[in-house]
Amino acid sequence: MLLCEIEKPVKVQTMFSVDRISRQGDKFLGRLRMDAETLKSLRQDNVGLLFEKFLRLETMLGRITPLADKNDLGRIVVVYSSKAAGAYIHDMLSDAGLCCRSKRPPVTWLVGNLLFTSVESLPKLAKDNTQERNGESVSMVVLLDPTCMVHQARTMKMGNGRTHDRPQIIANALCDLATDGLQPLFVVLTCLPAISIASEKLARVYCRETWWFCDGPSITVQ
Repeated sequence: MLLCEIEKPVKVQTMFSVDRISRQGDKFLGRLRMDAETLKSLRQDNVGLLFEKFLRLETMLGRITPLADKNDLGRIVVVYSSKAAGAYIHDMLSDAGLCCRSKRPPVTWLVGNLLFTSVESLPKLAKDNTQERNGESVSMVVLLDPTCMVHQARTMKMGNGRTHDRPQIIANALCDLATDGLQPLFVVLTCLPAISIASEKLARVYCRETWWFCDGPSITVQ
């Protein structure tokens, strides 16, 4: 008698799933499941994700912090939009027991698989090549931008007369963080509806080919 071996199903690692919608928000295009294949495809095509209609910064944080336990698909860098926002986020995470409280919040800190940092610290992150030193590549960069204003900060003047171009800092860092020629997936989280955002301009500024629009509050982490 021949015994046939039963093949065990292969478990597909998934970061999260979210409702993909039209830019106008009136059409449901399907449930986007961020597994390794989807992640690679979006990175190859240089497509960004725009998550809309969060109620506030706290809601964004509540949705993404479960990703701290997801390390199967690479490191996730979370970029906050201002120094004040960074201090506020650090305080919230401290209250939740996810990081140590500090009188002077650090610029960059780690919570599981999430590395929180400022826009201005991204170049140093790429230069130090922290992701390779830890044996983990950066697969995703998430910008927490409630009012979707970071891309407009292109002509900030510094004390030395130089222009401080914040969106270009992000675009350059995405290039520097590329692994095997693939830039990390770039994700923007905002409270605004996508239809109210000049999304084509936003794509050009961050050097993305296009956006996939998603209903932010619908994100779930498996």
